[in-house]
Amino acid sequence: MTFSSDWLSDPRVFAVNRLPACSDHAIYRSAEEAAACASSLVRSLSGAWRAHFCLCPAEAPEELLFDGSGDAALREIHLPGEFQLANPEWDPPHYVNVMYPWDGWEDLVPPQVSSVYNPTVTAVRRFELSEDDLNCGRVVLTFHAAEAALALWVNGQFIGYAEDSFTPHRFDVTGSVRAGENRVAARVFKRCTGSWMEDQDFWRFSGIHRDITLTFEPRVHLALRRYLRYPRSTGYGYRGGTERYLGAVPAGS
Repeated sequence: MTFSSDWLSDPRVFAVNRLPACSDHAIYRSAEEAAACASSLVRSLSGAWRAHFCLCPAEAPEELLFDGSGDAALREIHLPGEFQLANPEWDPPHYVNVMYPWDGWEDLVPPQVSSVYNPTVTAVRRFELSEDDLNCGRVVLTFHAAEAALALWVNGQFIGYAEDSFTPHRFDVTGSVRAGENRVAARVFKRCTGSWMEDQDFWRFSGIHRDITLTFEPRVHLALRRYLRYPRSTGYGYRGGTERYLGAVPAGS
């Protein structure tokens, strides 16, 4: 499977290869790690990244997703952060209250997304992994929030796609990482079909505005997933329903 920019304007596509949501409890390899609040199973990729900025997906170089030979020429940024604050001369921050930000500029109707103005940033970073890291069971790369849509490549391989600006996006990258140096490329789009619903009176930014982490999940671990089930017709004020929890699961399930 390969990424398609058509997904940005297709409400049927909002997650590709994204892992199911689960609890965000801290995980540790041992009781000693838990007591010290220092886990060897989680590694931060927040910090210095390099980025290419353009004003629409058509201007974003495809080679950046597969070839890191030009990374040194890219602008250094710090993540998490909003791209408009890192490079305001490229796409100045703007505030909109009771109207869509494209009103008066383009005649769009849902679920259309502009092909002319959709600021697109390709952020890249290299990181090292050891054989011990790879022997854990499953390697999960998490972007804890990215606005408004994110497509991900690791070592030139397409990993997945996700929308929703304030939900963690978890991807299984076990089959794409290797011992030694690895390279991740995240392409972030300011607008997608979700922009029609995420419209509020706030400053309009795009970015990776929460932490990025690698998690080394043991082959058997605890992943809590909570399911709520409510009747189709509840009536006014109804508060009933059922809940179900999924407990210990093998990595990869």
